[in-house]
This record gives sequence, structure tokens and C-alpha cells, in this order.
Amino acid sequence: MRQPAVKANSPGIEAKGRRAGRSVDIRLFTVVLLLMVTWAAIGFRLFRVQVVDAAGYKEAAEGQRLRVEETSAARGIIYDRQGRELAISVESRSVYANPRQIEDPGEAAFLLGEILDMNVHRLREKLDSTSTFVFVA
Repeated sequence: MRQPAVKANSPGIEAKGRRAGRSVDIRLFTVVLLLMVTWAAIGFRLFRVQVVDAAGYKEAAEGQRLRVEETSAARGIIYDRQGRELAISVESRSVYANPRQIEDPGEAAFLLGEILDMNVHRLREKLDSTSTFVFVA
């Protein structure tokens, strides 16, 4: 009968097994450590963006979303089938008032009557209204 070349309990096999187990432990520890560092970096960045720099990002977002633009409201001419003008844009000025905000309708009617060259009694009737909007001229 032949003897096995290496016994199961020989010191050489145990040492190789221990080294292999240690290298697996070191690799596993390295991977876990890298994952923890990565998550810590992501958490730090999230904290910085959402807490430290939040006001700056909010201001930048509002600047991109909200803006005021002046646009002209001129309309074109509307024609009928024969090419005649049906509607055209005409510049006009109008004067209006909110009668509920006028404390003394008589004095307001007198002053507006002089400025607009209108009948004071007609103005007084309009300014004594209970509505919130009246055309004055």
C-alpha cells in the first residue's frame, strides 16, 4: 500500500488554507471599506448641496424659472373675404376708477372734471357707484 504524498493534517496544507482565508478576508474588508468611503462621499456631497449651498441653488433656480419680459400687444388687421378691414388696432387712452377706494367722490369729480373737461355731475354719479370699476373717460 502506498502512503499518500501529503497528509490531511500536515502543516503545509493548514498554512496555505490560513493564507487563503486571510487574503479573502483582506479583499472583503477592502471592498467593504471602499463602499463605505463611497457612501460617505455621496452623503457629504448631498449634505453640502442640500444644506450648505441650498440658498445659492434656490436663487439660481428662481432666476432660471422666473423672468419678466415686456412684449408688445399690437394686433394685426382682420379682413373679410373681399379684403375689407373688419377690425384694426387703434391706440386709445382711457381713465377708470374704483369708486370703493374714493373717500370724497364730490371732490374727486370736481378735480377730474377740470382736468378732463367733463361734466362734474356725470362724474359724481359714476364715482358714487358701489361697483369696483367704472370708466371715467
